[in-house]
Amino acid sequence: MKPQRWEITAAVARRQAAEAQLKKQNRSRQPQSEADVRRLQHELEVHQIELEMQNAEMHAAQTEITHGLDRYT
Repeated sequence: MKPQRWEITAAVARRQAAEAQLKKQNRSRQPQSEADVRRLQHELEVHQIELEMQNAEMHAAQTEITHGLDRYT
């Protein structure tokens, strides 16, 4: 399913807000060692899987809602 324009706009807005918050918190430091890089890579990979799982759950919920709407109408 192709994302709606408002979904893309909302995603861009969230990204910009997150980047602004990151700057404000001054958390954009560089990794200090190879271990830091590996830890960050692992965290990103886990987060990516979490997001993929969340996305699948949201698609399932959307499908369920669409079927419910079809039955209601």
